[in-house]
Amino acid sequence: MRAVTDTDVRWIADMMDARRERYEIYSPLFWRRAADARRVQEPYLCACVGDDRFRGFRTNNGFVLSELRAPGTPPWSATISECLIDDFAVDADERWATEGRSLLLSAWRAQQARGAEGVRVVTATRDEPKVVLLESLGLEVGESWYIRTTSNPDAASIFGPVSDATMQGLVIPGPPVYDPGGPVLLVQAIVDGANVGDLEAAAEALGAVIVIAPTQPKDTERVRSLEEAGFDPVSRFYTGVPVS
Repeated sequence: MRAVTDTDVRWIADMMDARRERYEIYSPLFWRRAADARRVQEPYLCACVGDDRFRGFRTNNGFVLSELRAPGTPPWSATISECLIDDFAVDADERWATEGRSLLLSAWRAQQARGAEGVRVVTATRDEPKVVLLESLGLEVGESWYIRTTSNPDAASIFGPVSDATMQGLVIPGPPVYDPGGPVLLVQAIVDGANVGDLEAAAEALGAVIVIAPTQPKDTERVRSLEEAGFDPVSRFYTGVPVS
């Protein structure tokens, strides 16, 4: 185990490229790889390594990058300082329980020493070995993203805040390393009494190719409604204090 340096960037980019290939199987549109994902990500990784908010670690078979995020930082607006872990990979599923565990705990301890009060770890819902690791550390689902693709986006997109009789949200581009084929609608609030099935039409009217509806564990009725409307739970954000 050692700290990540700029000499590791190309190797990390290789690992993340392989990870994107796998995630594209889980959700072919939401995680569709951009043609230039590798070219785009390397400068970003270099910037992270040189940014004091980040702490990264690697072994021979995996790595983790963590970011210290202040309370209220979008898009989650957490009420505490968090150790956010997004770029995190090992080269084989069986390593999550060993090297993956050590990597996450190293990142957590480094950021905890700098004021982090908890972690937030991003994963695909269907990435079962990683999910098992996170749950074994005592982390719980803080938020899930349910998505539905639109069939006929019919408007020129205007990025930024939007609202209608169904929802309030943001029309945003996809992350640079992914190419869903257009902008996405991130729902921030659903109007009381609104039919979640109407979110697809709202997204289409805004020119979005995907509508994302975040939920929290307490939103049991909304989860049921989204599942009945054909939404797919593609990703989860595990939160809490890891148990070492």
